[in-house]
Amino acid sequence: MNEVKQQVFRLVCQQCTEQGATPERIHDLGGVATLAFCSPFYDGNGRRHQHDTNRLTYDFRCSNGHQFSQMIPHTCWCGWVQEI
Repeated sequence: MNEVKQQVFRLVCQQCTEQGATPERIHDLGGVATLAFCSPFYDGNGRRHQHDTNRLTYDFRCSNGHQFSQMIPHTCWCGWVQEI
C-alpha cells in the first residue's frame, strides 16, 4: 500500500516579517490552477505515483492589509516535490 506524506507549510506574510510585524490573520482569497492532464504511473513494484506538474497559485491578504500570492507545490508519496 502506498504511504501518504502530507506536506505542511507555514504561511507567512513576507512584508510583515520585513517590517517586524505579526499579522493577526491571513485570509485566503482563492486561487487558480492549470488543468493539464498529468498521467499517473506505476513503478517496477506496482506502486502508483502522481507527479502532477499543474500549478496551484493562491492569493492571500493579511490583517495588516498586505496582499501576496504563493504557489503550493504538488508532492508524491515517493518524495518527489514539484519545482516552484
